[in-house]
Amino acid sequence: MGEGSEHGTVDPAIISALNRCIEACIDGEKGYGIAAADVRDAELKTELIDRARARGEYAITLQRLVEKLGAFAENQGTNKGALHRGLMDARLALGGRSDAVVLEECLRGDGAAIAVYEESMKRVEEEGASEEIRGALLSQLNALRYAFVELRKRLP
Repeated sequence: MGEGSEHGTVDPAIISALNRCIEACIDGEKGYGIAAADVRDAELKTELIDRARARGEYAITLQRLVEKLGAFAENQGTNKGALHRGLMDARLALGGRSDAVVLEECLRGDGAAIAVYEESMKRVEEEGASEEIRGALLSQLNALRYAFVELRKRLP
């Protein structure tokens, strides 16, 4: 179908894929912000704050791409992300505050975000999205994968 037709309409599958990634970024931004408040290690706290900021920047980049296509960009996370943050709070309350537990939950959230990006990347390629869109998603997906590996190294 491609990104546009003779009437200038945008493929809704591309918009949907981008919006799903935006939601994943917003979930990550919120999750990392909460995680940063929960950890005790100062260096880890700084790293988590940086990750929250990066997820916010990813969302803004994708929101601009959606708006450039003439569609409405998501500006909220998902119910699933809110549930995950609530479960993380419960796990910390029951099991005690531990940087390792926070890291495990961050990894779980990042794994979910990577899955969303991989599916969205496949979708935009199938639908013939522009190089700008494919490039932005691929760059962010690679950054998410790298961050996941680096964070996993911090587990005891």
